[in-house]
Amino acid sequence: DGLPPNAIAITQEQVSSKNQGTRQRTLGWDLPIGRTFPRTMNTCVLRVTPHHIPLLERWCDLLRDERYARYQTLPFHERPLQFLGAQDALNALLGSDQFSDIPIHWLRSGRDVIHSGGALAYSLNERLRGLLRPAPAFVHGQGTKLWWAFDEDSLKKNRNSWWFFRRLLLETSPYFAEAKEYRDEIGISC
Repeated sequence: DGLPPNAIAITQEQVSSKNQGTRQRTLGWDLPIGRTFPRTMNTCVLRVTPHHIPLLERWCDLLRDERYARYQTLPFHERPLQFLGAQDALNALLGSDQFSDIPIHWLRSGRDVIHSGGALAYSLNERLRGLLRPAPAFVHGQGTKLWWAFDEDSLKKNRNSWWFFRRLLLETSPYFAEAKEYRDEIGISC
């Protein structure tokens, strides 16, 4: 509420992510830099308006680029930073001179959104500060998805110690706590 129509609302990447910022992503796409952000933007929650149609069209162009398509066939850890995923292309564009006039409203990690995807995604500082604040409006489930992790076939296939700890981490996550409230609405066994 209250944002100008030309502003984008976008989430901060989790604090523990490496290679924060837009500069490397913008340069990686060979785009002229118009501004830089020290934090990476995460597209888990994104607010756009009709003012952003040129940006969205350009973003689609990057995602159709043959380089992007080629790198998406590689394992995640082998991709260059600017081609890790769709949000990295958007980071590149929002750091470029072409779209540097778009105001950014940050949804703060830990305050507006909880990134729930491992022990470091929702940091200890964010958890402690959260004791004194209302719960964030959004919980972003990153990494292994609950509907896959607790699927019967997946449980049968994955009986090693890594999987046990991964599942334990999921079962004690903020995402799991919130998701349980919706189990009767999703139409699959929970």
